[in-house]
Amino acid sequence: MWQPVTHAYSKPCCPWNYHPTSIHPTVACVLPAHHYSVCLLNGPFPDCIMASQLNQLTSSTTSPVSHSRIDHDRIDALITSVKGALGIAVDVSSDIPIPGLGHVFSVLNQVLGRIEKMRANKQEAKDAATSIKALRDVLQSSANTLRSQTRRMKPSERHAARRTLESEDVLKERIEALSNQLVGIQDLAEALPKTSRWSRLVYTEQDTDLLKQIRTRVVEATENFKLQGGIAMEDLLREVCYRLQQTEHDRLLRDYNNDLKELKPADASYRSYLTDEKSRLQAGTRETILKDLAEWAVAKDPTHRVLVLHGLAGMGKSSIVHALVKRLDESRRGASFFFNRGVPDCKDPYKVFPTIAHQLAYSQQALVELIVEASRGHLSRSRSQALEHQLEDLIINPLSQLPLSTLPLLLAVDGADECLNEPGNPVPRLLQLLCRAANKIRFLRILIATRPETYIMGALRSSDHLDIITFRDLQKEPDVDKDIRLFIDTEFRKCAATGGFTLTAQRVDATEKLTQLANGVFVYASTVVRFLVDDRNLAVEIYDKLVESQDSKAPSQLYGRLDMLYTAILKAAFDKFRADAGRMVHIHQVLSWCALGKGRVFSPDVLELVGIPTNHTIDIIARLRSVLIVDGEVTPTTELRPYHASFPQFLADSARCQDPAFLVEPQSGHALIASSLLDLLARDDPDMFRDADGNMLWVWVYARTCWDDHLCDGRYTEQLGRSLRRFAETHLEQWITGVEPWARPFARETGAVVSVCRVREWYKENNGPDEGLVMLLTSIINKRIRGLVAQASQSSSSFDEDELDQIKSWKEAGGYTPWERRIVLV
Repeated sequence: MWQPVTHAYSKPCCPWNYHPTSIHPTVACVLPAHHYSVCLLNGPFPDCIMASQLNQLTSSTTSPVSHSRIDHDRIDALITSVKGALGIAVDVSSDIPIPGLGHVFSVLNQVLGRIEKMRANKQEAKDAATSIKALRDVLQSSANTLRSQTRRMKPSERHAARRTLESEDVLKERIEALSNQLVGIQDLAEALPKTSRWSRLVYTEQDTDLLKQIRTRVVEATENFKLQGGIAMEDLLREVCYRLQQTEHDRLLRDYNNDLKELKPADASYRSYLTDEKSRLQAGTRETILKDLAEWAVAKDPTHRVLVLHGLAGMGKSSIVHALVKRLDESRRGASFFFNRGVPDCKDPYKVFPTIAHQLAYSQQALVELIVEASRGHLSRSRSQALEHQLEDLIINPLSQLPLSTLPLLLAVDGADECLNEPGNPVPRLLQLLCRAANKIRFLRILIATRPETYIMGALRSSDHLDIITFRDLQKEPDVDKDIRLFIDTEFRKCAATGGFTLTAQRVDATEKLTQLANGVFVYASTVVRFLVDDRNLAVEIYDKLVESQDSKAPSQLYGRLDMLYTAILKAAFDKFRADAGRMVHIHQVLSWCALGKGRVFSPDVLELVGIPTNHTIDIIARLRSVLIVDGEVTPTTELRPYHASFPQFLADSARCQDPAFLVEPQSGHALIASSLLDLLARDDPDMFRDADGNMLWVWVYARTCWDDHLCDGRYTEQLGRSLRRFAETHLEQWITGVEPWARPFARETGAVVSVCRVREWYKENNGPDEGLVMLLTSIINKRIRGLVAQASQSSSSFDEDELDQIKSWKEAGGYTPWERRIVLV
């Protein structure tokens, strides 16, 4: 007689054992061949057999005796098949089961064994076995969910995934609680009588009660496993699967790290410290528009897949975009690019698509290998391809290989008006290409935030895909005054609660009046509040003067009230020092670094290295708290970070900042900064600019990276000419050849040559009087060119195609000749 194969557990509690099994021939005879194979290979018993076919079998209309015998045989088949499925379910097709699950299956198998040996009570036995099958299905579903996340992993990564599962305390506790419940069920099963096959027709109430208890307890254990401690099993598995996906994603990013680096992305995402000033949205404000944008970003198939958020400077566009991106679930957060006119990479239109591709690989596991493959092919053609080819190769081609059911992905582009629109007017084309991408890839949602500049709005309104674009004007938002009023009132209440702030008590309409003055400009509201709160003892006096001046002089310019506010803040801070020439020089130097620093922030201890006394900078920062980001006490390391980009823009704009004591004339300011940086680089003791770990202080890194840009943006002065001569005589040759610590990290080795040639041309155009300096610069340039020609002839593989073209043209010309970036159009 056929006997089912029993399972010998050498280590009953070990979840990693594999247990072979067989299928009862009675069941095999009613199974189609492919179902029989599925049972053996995949474990789960087909639902069609466990339900419809078994019901058909048990509803047979044979004679009472044969009917009873067939029923018992078929119940045996049911029990045996469930036992077989339990054995197979322990660990088939994966070596990463849920920790402890094998033991649970083992206990269920033993309970079924007791029911089988009882040989009686057909309906109760069937009900008990069915309840065990239901629990097995729940467990198998959980195992399959996790197994699907580990199927593609390498063996080493499966071990990491196993450790992840073993460290999941909540899942472990859930399995342990189920195991403990099953121990009680096993005790009940042990009480079942062991009757012979021929005496199984004996029917007792005690046996019936035991079987019903087993069924009830199994059902209860199943429900507890599915929902325990208020945590649904689906939610728990979702979290565990996320961790497993992250494990696999991290592996892919490690494997392809070098390939992704070749995209050379800009540091322009919402996570960058460069976007700090854009991340300070007052809690409780802008809730309506954020809700609308969040719903649009995740909508399955909205009418408009491109949304243009536009408004004047200071209206909070960047803060809204930053808050939205941060708020979205990570699976919907594709990429973000925050333009910044003060950071070269963050204003370069040709950096946008490579940066978006890089971020997409980091945000979406399914895109890693697709983007790596795409970037390899793209970069093998050229690094200087037209925007159209960047979009097609790096964005559209990888995304088009994802299934149509892919969840919506947001690409957020903020500050399009800060993108460099020369040469060739690339910004309009960039924006139109973004719209093309949304038209081709239906799950893309593209958010563009910008000032309403004519060339930007014109490009968007003339797009071939205007039907999928919608525009939202922040100036027309119905609740903007409500949000500003809420913000002002909340801040004033917090200040009053700490004592010493009597403005709202003495001027009960202050909140309403300031809301009117803000006129929808959030940065005005936030700045005036900080101005009044920072000097709370004089808040009433400051408020009265501010209201009087702004009421009596109706501003004619776009940002008139904001400019008047900035002027009032500067006068309140420094009017008393106007007669102190030395003090005003240092104040003006600090304002110059604040207005013209290229994407970096400066602290008092850093500015000390370029000649500004630390105590003076500390005092200036303390007096300008209302327009700077300052948390806590001002110290030598407190950063000179503007609260909003409109303040440094105001300082450098003569049409807005009309007090010469505070105006930073751009060319003069750049000349001052360039001279300071060149004096730093000309020193022979660079090691004193290393930190405790031996790394160069970032002010040195800034100097070697930005001195030439500041110089070429500046006006020639005798001081700047002397500084340039001193650097040319000392360490310019090390800088142009890439010798540490003077080396600038250019994207191409030819970049330093181009930069020094640009400096030479600037000197000549500004009628620099030192002919010897021009000759010295030319000598350094030609020497470096000869070195590059020799290097290229020996090892051309160390240069890309564009560099080789540059070097070839210099060789043929016998020296430097201008070379335009080649944009590949076909």
